[in-house]
Amino acid sequence: MTASLRWLALLVAFALVGASCNQPDESAEPVVIENPRPQSPARTTGFDTEVFRVGVLVDLTGPNSASGASLLAGAEAYWSTVNAVGGIDSRFPVELVVRDTGGSPGAAVSAFRELEPDVSLFSLVGDTPAIDAIRTAAGFDGVLLVPATRQSTWLVAENLLPMGASYAVEAFAAVSWMSRADAAPAALCTVNDSTPVGDDLLVGALLAASSQPNIADPMAFDITAESSPASVAEAVVGAACQRLLVATSGSMSAPIVEALAAASADLEVAVGTEIALPLSDATEEWAQGRMIVATDAPGWGDDQPGPTALRSALDRYLPDAWPDPWIRVGFSTQYVTDALLTESVRRGSVAREDLAQLANSLTRIDTDGLVGSPDFSAGSGGYVRSVTIHEVVPVGGDPLGLQPVGPYEPPGVEALEVLFGS
Repeated sequence: MTASLRWLALLVAFALVGASCNQPDESAEPVVIENPRPQSPARTTGFDTEVFRVGVLVDLTGPNSASGASLLAGAEAYWSTVNAVGGIDSRFPVELVVRDTGGSPGAAVSAFRELEPDVSLFSLVGDTPAIDAIRTAAGFDGVLLVPATRQSTWLVAENLLPMGASYAVEAFAAVSWMSRADAAPAALCTVNDSTPVGDDLLVGALLAASSQPNIADPMAFDITAESSPASVAEAVVGAACQRLLVATSGSMSAPIVEALAAASADLEVAVGTEIALPLSDATEEWAQGRMIVATDAPGWGDDQPGPTALRSALDRYLPDAWPDPWIRVGFSTQYVTDALLTESVRRGSVAREDLAQLANSLTRIDTDGLVGSPDFSAGSGGYVRSVTIHEVVPVGGDPLGLQPVGPYEPPGVEALEVLFGS
């Protein structure tokens, strides 16, 4: 006899005893009502057993292999926690089907074509070139993609489900924060590497400058992958910039900040979430009091349930993982897949067409303070507008070398929704 049946027998026995004590009529019999087991959704692509299969495309080799490995580690930590209590709706575990894209859009297309017939959706796609390479085919086939990157245009694409504030919002907030107390505009400069991330950051900076009277029009420095960080720092110092937004991808931002520190540049610096942290000891010392990081991420030691869940998952399942920003991104992007599959199971269908229809009605997803959530149902709106401003702290504090100052929603940031939502 199973445990549940034993409990049922005991409940029946107690009911019989109660009936014999309170009701002399021995013909009365107890009524036992069993709760029916919830029905499983019909089997479909990515769900042909009791397990959901979801695709993951990340760079595990090539120049972005470190961030790709961290993205995967965050996703693995998330689903290890969910699967430990039964999986989706506490009934269906999730299996990550991972392919290495190696920094190649062509490899991303091949991996997508290989996995697309066998997965429910792609719960993590690691970079913007990979998304751009597969998004048209994915949209045609009705396959949902969860990007790790946060281009401002992602939210208005029907089959993309980004989490967090866009790069443009981060840049808008960073420029606004540095200038919030100015009586007169200061000399503002930007360094842009013409990548999709850099271009999105630059748009945010330019819009902030044009929409607020106390922010000067930026002097822009366009750089290439061949530009040396030292030459960039020299040009910025020579231009007498008072404030600088480093509007580059993650591979360039930290080296540029390191070069500015080595040149003892006397200016304020702002970067977004893409910067690789922590900085070197010497750079952290230079950056104290002069550099901010604008991101929707809370501090690593934040005691809200979301950050606590991330730390707990890493401690339990990946104790040797370094808590870099991409682990948080990999973890936080999985909330939307969890919410989508859970609600679909409860509605009784996890077919792709039903997942896509449900995705268009998702409102903001509660991540317990780990990351901001767009309102996916808003169509041309619903962007995350608030970020957290972080300052650099001495070595030995936060593992990323940052201290959160507090949340900040810059005035006029809604202009980004008008620009990108139109």
